[in-house]
Amino acid sequence: MKSSILVFFLALSLFGVAPHLLLSGDESSPALEYRRPPSPESVTTAELLLEMAMHDESTVIRKEAAVKLDDLECIVQLALNGEHPDARKIAVEKELFNSQTLLAEVGLKDKDSSVRIAAVQKLDLESVLAKISIDDPHSYVCVKAAEKVCLDSNLANICEKSKFWKVRRIGVEKISSSDEYQPLIAKLASGDESWFVRRSAVRKLKNHEILSKILSAEESFKVRRSLVEAMALDEKTLPILKKAAISDPAPEVRIAAVARLEDSGTLGKVVSSDESQEVKDAAQRRLDAISDKAKRSQEKEDKKSGAKRVPKL
Repeated sequence: MKSSILVFFLALSLFGVAPHLLLSGDESSPALEYRRPPSPESVTTAELLLEMAMHDESTVIRKEAAVKLDDLECIVQLALNGEHPDARKIAVEKELFNSQTLLAEVGLKDKDSSVRIAAVQKLDLESVLAKISIDDPHSYVCVKAAEKVCLDSNLANICEKSKFWKVRRIGVEKISSSDEYQPLIAKLASGDESWFVRRSAVRKLKNHEILSKILSAEESFKVRRSLVEAMALDEKTLPILKKAAISDPAPEVRIAAVARLEDSGTLGKVVSSDESQEVKDAAQRRLDAISDKAKRSQEKEDKKSGAKRVPKL
């Protein structure tokens, strides 16, 4: 108690306020007009700065005091126990506040999302980042944490357990497309409630049968278009592309499919029978491009053949 009183009077002295005037009870005393200092510039005692950063009613004063703090013990106390999130955030962002254990505590437990984000941005502990990605109630905090997760096992948990589609999308975009994770990717591609997640998943899906089923059953043309644009071209995917070019209900998907075809028969069928002029034009441009490519190739071969027939002098 005595030490608190001494600190109080020391603070008054630092700001040029005579303590005896406060005790005199003189209502005309200019000391009674004092409310709080305009800034903590003249304060050098770490404890006083901490007191101001933690408890002052003024946002400006709290922030200025927190910025001026350079004592690690006081910074830690402010980061963990400060009353106001603006000051706690400044403390967490300080270079001296670099303990991964303390950053994890703030990232997991602080009540304010902006403070948790400040901690996440400095965190390197994969397991903690993965937990925050799944458990934090604020989507933006989860996104920031998920962006730093690297291990496929943790990304798989994020894909399966996160309640936010933006976080699940990050998970599926970062996870390996190896055979081990194809079942999970297929599950997301065909059943996730968000078409954003489904679209990201179909781009990494390898199973041709599932791709074909999704193309037939998927409601969002944006997902179907992404599927058509992303699938590898081979003898197994060619029938899927042909089907999309001819019969997909969305012209955007049919255009995406014809842009990848080199089958003149299918393209000709689209030109002659598609109900959308835009799709017909896209198919015709593709036919023209294929024809021009064939002509250039033939001309190149003819030049080579002609050069071989010219007798040497």
